[in-house]
Amino acid sequence: MASKKAVAGRTAVGRTQAARRRAAAAGVADWTVMVYMAGDNSLDEFGLLDVAEMKKVGSSDRINILVQRDTAAAGMPTVRYRLRRGTPLAADAVDPDGLGETNTGDPRVFSRFLDWGLETCPAKRTMVVLWNHGAGWDDTDVYHEARRRMAAPPATGRRRDAPAGRGARPGVDRAPAGFMRRGGARRRHRGPFFLSDDAYVRDGRRRAIAFDDEAQDFLDNVEMKEVLDAAARRAGRPFEVIGMDACLMAMVETGVQVAAAGSVLCGSQEIEPGAGWPYDTVLRALARTPEMTGLDLATLVTERFVASYPKTEKATQSAIDLARIRDVADAADALGRRLAAALAGRDGLAARGAVSVARTRAQSYEATDYVDLVDFAERLALAWSGANAEVAAVRDAVKRAVVANHAPHRDVARSHGLSIHFPTTGLSPLYARLAFGRGDWARFLARWTS
Repeated sequence: MASKKAVAGRTAVGRTQAARRRAAAAGVADWTVMVYMAGDNSLDEFGLLDVAEMKKVGSSDRINILVQRDTAAAGMPTVRYRLRRGTPLAADAVDPDGLGETNTGDPRVFSRFLDWGLETCPAKRTMVVLWNHGAGWDDTDVYHEARRRMAAPPATGRRRDAPAGRGARPGVDRAPAGFMRRGGARRRHRGPFFLSDDAYVRDGRRRAIAFDDEAQDFLDNVEMKEVLDAAARRAGRPFEVIGMDACLMAMVETGVQVAAAGSVLCGSQEIEPGAGWPYDTVLRALARTPEMTGLDLATLVTERFVASYPKTEKATQSAIDLARIRDVADAADALGRRLAAALAGRDGLAARGAVSVARTRAQSYEATDYVDLVDFAERLALAWSGANAEVAAVRDAVKRAVVANHAPHRDVARSHGLSIHFPTTGLSPLYARLAFGRGDWARFLARWTS
């Protein structure tokens, strides 16, 4: 006689198979994965490799794998693909003539890609991946800076390159390649969304930001939020996963920006290796278990991403439950409110010293203005007892929000899954454009840096 457990197992399998038959009959896949591949920059070669990884799995009646790819090759159009296994790439093109030359930094181009994917390949669950360089929240206009610096006398002395190796999306210290190829900018823009190795020096250190070198343009965080929010509204539901195959994007600021449009955010606190996500292993696992949830898929990405690189690589990846990111933001604001009050109070000198020690010792990243929120809070508690309640609230909120976090290298081992902006000199006025940039943490930063 079969056990209750065995009978229940067969019943569950039967329900799953019936659901599969109904979904197949309705022509609705389990997942549609949309990758917005902005390759008109120094990452172009990695884009082709990632497409090849995706084609190792390919689309099926259960999974759609869609890519819109812009390249750095002169005269090559942007092409949309529904990738399949075992076919020439050209055969996967939805429109063989392509879209012509597009500006992937134009929010309208991003918006049209999302609408196309959601309309032509509907699915029970969707993931959108923004593929490029990444700069966290930083919306500084690098192309404007490059033009300004090229007009200035050349700097003297040695220049420092980015750390060598597979992990750094490396480059040299120069103006963006797109500006070197082209003349002026086609469209004046407010700020970048993606970090590039087409670099310039800012504040005495390398800083490199670019998106579409041909157009000298890029998405900023405000545009990203508007496009994702609008696409989710038109679809009538959020994206299950918003993935950032880009550097430095696992931030409180980024999470708050995209919270209304998605259920889970997946990204890295540190710079990403040039090869980015291991799409073949992630998609192969999804193809085996297409019933997985957004939390399952984002957790899978974090595990497979870190496992795909040697232990010498400072690879980080985390998955954040966006339903809980507001709790993290509120806890960070409460901590900022307490610190701002302490700095203005009788014990302001002691508080400033404790904050300085904690800030110096906290886990930081290639962009040194970004620190791990929990590590900073815990080091603050070691140096000063005046904010213990706020520190505990930060720790608890991040623990609930971060559903997966991997950072095995010793140089990033104190990463808890979410970074926060914490400059030591000057708060950019662009910070106030963020959804998180007008609260008490921002007011604390303004007081601290002044």
